[in-house]
Amino acid sequence: MTESDLIAALEDAGVHVVFLPWPLPGAYWHAQRLIIVDARLSPTWQRCTLAHEAVHAWYGHDGPCEPAREAWVDEHAAGLLVSEAEYRLAERIHGTNIHGIADELDVTDWIVEAFQRTLRRVA
Repeated sequence: MTESDLIAALEDAGVHVVFLPWPLPGAYWHAQRLIIVDARLSPTWQRCTLAHEAVHAWYGHDGPCEPAREAWVDEHAAGLLVSEAEYRLAERIHGTNIHGIADELDVTDWIVEAFQRTLRRVA
């Protein structure tokens, strides 16, 4: 999904997205139906962060979440941004180099790692 696709889907769900300087990469407040993404991040980091916060919004998570839930959210965000076919091609090109795969897919390393966890679980 592109950033525009994510924003449109969030707007359809009644969630407002703003980009502004923020001390964290992103945050979601369920009561306000608001996502903030740090505007100082690279476009790739912004899109990956937005996907992560979108999953929180769509599942109604509120407040800081425990690490297991954050990992689950990362895996779902990765599924929004990467297809298995795209991943397999990038892996063929870059082998086990996570950063190379991430660059190829225009996502962050943590999205690649989350996608890999999902693949290992379903294998």
